[in-house]
Amino acid sequence: MSHAIDARERLASFFWGAFLVCLGLAVFMLPLAPLRKVCALVLLVCIVCGIAVVILRRIAPLDVPSVMLLAFVALLVIPNAANPDFWGFHLAYFGQILVFGCALFWLLRLLPLGDSALFWTFLVPSTAHSVLLLGIGLWRFYCTPHTQFTYINSSGELVSRFYFYDNPNLAAIFATLSLALLLPFCAAQLPRVRALAIVGVAAVGASLFLLGSRAAIAIMVLCAILFLLWNRREKINKRFVLLALACLAALAVGFFVFHIEVFMLKILYGNEPRPTLWLEGLRVYFDSGQILFGLGAGAFMDIDFSEILGGEEYRNMWHAHNLFIQILIEYGLFALLSFCAFLFTLLRGAPAPRTARTQAFWLASLSFLLFALVEFDFWERNALFALLLFGALRGRNGT
Repeated sequence: MSHAIDARERLASFFWGAFLVCLGLAVFMLPLAPLRKVCALVLLVCIVCGIAVVILRRIAPLDVPSVMLLAFVALLVIPNAANPDFWGFHLAYFGQILVFGCALFWLLRLLPLGDSALFWTFLVPSTAHSVLLLGIGLWRFYCTPHTQFTYINSSGELVSRFYFYDNPNLAAIFATLSLALLLPFCAAQLPRVRALAIVGVAAVGASLFLLGSRAAIAIMVLCAILFLLWNRREKINKRFVLLALACLAALAVGFFVFHIEVFMLKILYGNEPRPTLWLEGLRVYFDSGQILFGLGAGAFMDIDFSEILGGEEYRNMWHAHNLFIQILIEYGLFALLSFCAFLFTLLRGAPAPRTARTQAFWLASLSFLLFALVEFDFWERNALFALLLFGALRGRNGT
């Protein structure tokens, strides 16, 4: 009997090691478009290994946030099972949530990572890809400027925007999640952890500055202020605090100097469409009478905003620039309530932000929720990374 138990535990340890290796590889490859298919394969192997650990170690699989997340996904899929838009365009940004995000969130809730595993599977890859993405963004910006993501300067010329994947706004969401993970570890006691986090935060800060996202800059400053407040009684190196404050001041001045032209053009000649998108989208939703299950996946793109906003570019807006309104309009009240229940059960009873891990959880949650008010931050890689962070930083045992 003891031999069978030992063999089971050795097998479980093997699958646990494979789970950690695949998870670290997946986190590193996650934001890189050329490796998307390879990343999907690695994630699939990761999930299989994690399920094997759960079975071999006979871990109780029931977990309230995971059940709420599963209910949310079911309310996305079931009412839209016959909707070709859902299985076509919309699956592009819900697909990884359906297949990988939920499974890995569930596994990371059941198999909480220790400090060493968190370091190798999240901190190291996040710092590496933050530096790599900054390099990719600089190369694209200076060597291969994009013609799609641009703005018009005061001379009427099209100027390319900095970004590393998909578009600048989605890149900003991913960067703020990386910042939320890395920033609290800048005050870690271990020198290697502290140095790694500082390098990653510096790369993310530079990327956010170049991206020019107002929401991302505001969230970054708020995260930095909360980090300093939470650690004000700890023995943090005063030079580090002064350096952090100096960087914030330099960032604010530099952001104002380099992006003032864009801001002034938006203020004087721009048109902020978000309130109109929200109000008009909600009007169509309530007028339809389809309150419980929404208008269906892809329906937001069928709403014509061109007459209201005065431009053909507003005829087909693919998202509402608000996650909660988007879910309500397309998937209905039940889906929105289940998603809010997932967030509530995840945040309820979360430990106070006393350790780097718990601070990272709260900063990641704050970043996700604030961006959800002004953007659609459930695009495939951003959503998957957010769910990975929530599962890894807020395991069922409260870590």
